[in-house]
Amino acid sequence: MDTMNKGDSRVIDRPVHEVSVSVGALIVAREGGGDNPVVTQSVYPGTPVQPGDVPVILFALEGTNYSVAYTDIPTNSPASEVEEEEGEEAPEGTDYTTWTVLELRDKAKELGLEGYSKFDKEELIEAVQDAR
Repeated sequence: MDTMNKGDSRVIDRPVHEVSVSVGALIVAREGGGDNPVVTQSVYPGTPVQPGDVPVILFALEGTNYSVAYTDIPTNSPASEVEEEEGEEAPEGTDYTTWTVLELRDKAKELGLEGYSKFDKEELIEAVQDAR
């Protein structure tokens, strides 16, 4: 089980078979036009969902313990081509221009940056590159 705090979000750039929650609540969304995700389902304990969209965005409505079961289908997402282990940096020269705003926000969060939720794509790219 993974954990997210209220207001946290996570982009999952692989096909998702199922999202389940043991404590708390999540909103499952997919990318819409621009920076506006489209809400598709709510997830509560005992009510797993099978969104199947790539990428899927999870938003925590409160402190949440959740799990994600993936399908075996690989994705061609540019960001997925640069697999990063926890604590490992992306290779020097990573082309963040091919990443979505949501992927960049996740990277900014991982790097411990603050205020990134208000950044546009260019600002996110600059912040992520500067933090490395």
